[in-house]
Amino acid sequence: MKRISIAVFLVFIGYHSFAQENINPSDLPQVFEKDTPEAEIARLSERKEKLAYRLSLLSTDAVENATEIARIQDLIAHIDRKIESQQKVLKSVDYAEKNGLVKKDGMTAEQYEQIKLKHKQNSNSTNGQIKTTLTRYELEKLPKDRQEKILSMPERYTIID
Repeated sequence: MKRISIAVFLVFIGYHSFAQENINPSDLPQVFEKDTPEAEIARLSERKEKLAYRLSLLSTDAVENATEIARIQDLIAHIDRKIESQQKVLKSVDYAEKNGLVKKDGMTAEQYEQIKLKHKQNSNSTNGQIKTTLTRYELEKLPKDRQEKILSMPERYTIID
């Protein structure tokens, strides 16, 4: 008799734990997420349909199942937010591809030479010199030989008070 009551108790606990499906939105497993946004949207949509069906079954006796209905509605809202974020990812990739912001193909040798030539022309126009600005205080902190070197190159250094 004792063994039977223990077995019934264990079966009841097992059934109760599986029947509850206590899944919080924050505990949705990351393991099942798909690689592509399209596949993830399909997975989430399928999950949402199942939850909507469960919600429709529970709504027949709304008073008795109020907490379960609220939990399922929270899950559906969470899934809607995840679907929306995945759709934003899809739209952003489409936008980038349409506007040429993302290049899928490599650069041809001709394009490389054109860019290299343009860069070379830009560097020649600025004469390759970038002026460095120093304060008088910074200049005085440097060793004497370095100060003389800086003062001998006014085209590279600007000293301000």
